[in-house]
Amino acid sequence: MIFSRLIGIPGPNPTPAPAPPPTPTPTPTPQPMPQPVPTPQPQPVPKPI
Repeated sequence: MIFSRLIGIPGPNPTPAPAPPPTPTPTPTPQPMPQPVPTPQPQPVPKPI
């Protein structure tokens, strides 16, 4: 039984071929946190009289 499965001869209850392991996705290198750029405050536009 077991030897025939190892050779490749399907026995009375052939076990399905195991699925190949998924290729591990490369983990991205952690990027340094970008410094927050201070947004310039909008100057009040003088309304024309």
